[in-house]
Parts: sequence; C-alpha cells; structure tokens
Amino acid sequence: ATAAAERQAAEAARSAEWAMKQEANRRAELEELQVHTADLRSQLSKFQTHADQAEACARQASDRADEAHRTSVLRAQRAEEKLANVMETKEALREEVMGLHAQLDKHRDKCADLEAELRDQRSDCRSTQKALDEIKKAEREALDENARLRCELTELEEWRSGAL
Repeated sequence: ATAAAERQAAEAARSAEWAMKQEANRRAELEELQVHTADLRSQLSKFQTHADQAEACARQASDRADEAHRTSVLRAQRAEEKLANVMETKEALREEVMGLHAQLDKHRDKCADLEAELRDQRSDCRSTQKALDEIKKAEREALDENARLRCELTELEEWRSGAL
C-alpha cells in the first residue's frame, strides 16, 4: 500500500509539474501575443495617420484643382491626376488598415482563447494538487496504521514469549 501511495504521489507530482510547465508556456505565448498586439496597434496608428494625411492631401489637391481650372485646363488635369494618385494611396492604406483591424481581432480572439486555456490549466493544477494532498494524507495514515500494527505485533510476540 505504501509503495502504491508513493507511486501515486510521484505521478501526481509529475502531473503537477507538467501542468505548471504548460501554464508557463501559455503565459509566454500570451506575453508574445500581447507584444505583437502592441506592435500591430502601433502600426495601425501609423497607417491611420498616413490615411488621415492622405485624406488631407486629397482635400488640398481638390482645392488646387479648382484654382488651377480657373487659370489653366492643363494645370487642372495635372491636379486631377495627383488627386487620383492620392486617392489610390488612401484606398490602399484604408485596405491595409482594415487588414490590420482583422489581424488585431484575430489576436484578441487568440489572447482570449489562451486566457481561457490558462484558467483551465490553473484549475487542473488545483485539482492535481488536491489529489496529491489526499494521496499524502492516505500515505501518512497507512504509515501510522503500519506503525500501530508493528507495535501490536511486538506486544503479541512479547506476550507469547512470556506465556511460553
């Protein structure tokens, strides 16, 4: 019984150690995702700034186009070409920003999944620790019972020796 209890205790200890390693791995993954998410947010902010600048440039180009139209049709055509280029850039940046938003949403979902997994692993660790505590208690009780029985055996042998 003692050997079985010791094996169970060793197995429970290995399970607890494995669960703790898994929790540490999940934490590391979560930290990496948080860093990556911060990087994506920074990029998103930069692209949003570029998009705002492109929009401001587009408005300025439109104003210049109106003024150039009054002075020269040729200047107006050139300004319209610049406007088209700016709008293309703005649209490309807008699409890139939308892609970054999608990536950010995926990372948020992954972070939420990892946090849920981390909570589950913590629960598993607590359950494993409780089982380990119960095994240790049973082992102590078995050792106490073994000691009691040895005392009784010694007393019986002494009594038997004295009775003979």
